Amino acid sequence: GIDASILAPVYSASKNFVIGLGRALGSQVYYDYNKIRIITLCPGATNTSMIDNVNLINVISRDLHPNLLETAKQFLSNITSQPISSIGRGVTHIIENGSNGSVWVVEDDEIYEVEFPDRKSMKKKN
Repeated sequence: GIDASILAPVYSASKNFVIGLGRALGSQVYYDYNKIRIITLCPGATNTSMIDNVNLINVISRDLHPNLLETAKQFLSNITSQPISSIGRGVTHIIENGSNGSVWVVEDDEIYEVEFPDRKSMKKKN
């Protein structure tokens, strides 16, 4: 959701939605009302059936590009995926340390909070 995925644009958009929803519901206005912390977790590539080659056929659309499945297989052969236990350790860390509205990544044996820049600071300079 943080990086756009050319391999699965709709899946990528749904993850981006989750980040936006978590950041919005994690605002101080909602916390002051319900005292519930909202923290968003973004796991890196994880050893699940989602990333095996058999399931790629169901996720990757040839309608968008005829060679996209081959591109996906090449991309996945170059990444290292983490065990599910890494996500469990990440969740524990995030629950203990995460502030309301924060967004965290768990990947490559790292757990880190993501800082989003102010929109205006991203303005392209001509």
